[in-house]
Amino acid sequence: MIMLNLCDIKFELLKDYIIGNNYKIAIYGAGMIGRTIMPDYLMRHGLDENLLFYVDADTRKQKQKVIVGLRQYNICAPEVLNNIGHDTIILITNSNYSPVLHTLDAMESLDGIKAVIVPVIMAEGVKDRAAAGGGTDVIRDYTDELIPKVINYCWFSGRKMPDYLKRCIDSWSRICPDYEIKRWDESNYDVNKNEYMRQAYEEGRWGFVPDYARLDILYNYGGFYIDTDVELLKPLEPLRRQGAFCGVEKWGNVNMGGCSGAIPHHRMIKKLLKYREEAVFRYEDGSLNPDTCGVYETAPFIAMGMSADNTCQRINEMTVFSSEYFHPYDYMSGENVITENTFSIHHFNGGWLDDKRKEERKKTVGEYNNILKRIYGQADYE
Repeated sequence: MIMLNLCDIKFELLKDYIIGNNYKIAIYGAGMIGRTIMPDYLMRHGLDENLLFYVDADTRKQKQKVIVGLRQYNICAPEVLNNIGHDTIILITNSNYSPVLHTLDAMESLDGIKAVIVPVIMAEGVKDRAAAGGGTDVIRDYTDELIPKVINYCWFSGRKMPDYLKRCIDSWSRICPDYEIKRWDESNYDVNKNEYMRQAYEEGRWGFVPDYARLDILYNYGGFYIDTDVELLKPLEPLRRQGAFCGVEKWGNVNMGGCSGAIPHHRMIKKLLKYREEAVFRYEDGSLNPDTCGVYETAPFIAMGMSADNTCQRINEMTVFSSEYFHPYDYMSGENVITENTFSIHHFNGGWLDDKRKEERKKTVGEYNNILKRIYGQADYE
């Protein structure tokens, strides 16, 4: 049966595996992980010389390039993979990997070619670390100025809030009973103050509207920010002397929505805001910008020296916490990896996803265990 040879390799050993076998690299996927996390990974491990090209089935992305170090790489159509040999390994970066595998498994020229589903081995690595005892408590007092005891959230659209989101918000007041819970909506926030936000609002893509608003709110007023699909597990008080903080997902990308906070007018929040100023949600041809907050919130940190490796770091007087703190939920497997350091669970209900992508995500959850069996050589595909 024609199919890729999915490697049983731990993420922390991937670099040595590629170098040891002198593999050339083809990266499939020019989304957030491919364009933001992988360039940092390749450069930090000296693998950029091994990179041949990027591949993506999205024809709009095929007109773009990905910058890795000082080089620009073309984003090619999948057919270019017909020309690679067994000296090349394919790094699949899509968390929605099922349709990618379907495409690549059907390509006769790729039969037996080594491939790695990067998000899967990253997620499995998080589980391994948690099973080994989790991370170390790295919370320190960095400033005398306290983050205000206000939990901010956004709810635009005027629609009725679903009960499952209300239950998340109820956890905030239950865990932090002396905090003000402040809702931001059309009555007290101007969505026209930023072009990206205005366009997302006009398109009715409510999950994208808060991406700018939450940064703007934190910068001007300070406090904590939490997305409505976040459940709080323990008090936020230990975080108040950070000056500013946020968390990453298991891929290493920053996501301010799981739980973030800052004193007013913090300089790193200002940098994040400035980075978003030129972004648009609707392109001139009418198509919509598919990039999630992970792209816009991670790039400024990497530019200032952050390693996108899901570890706790201090960047420009702002703490970046690993995924166990605020993002323990894995939407590929549907599993929570909670440790003693976990403050909140970002349930990723997918307000930014269209109906097609929501169905694809459900399918990915259903296939996750089968993928693991295939990787570990336990599945029968005859």
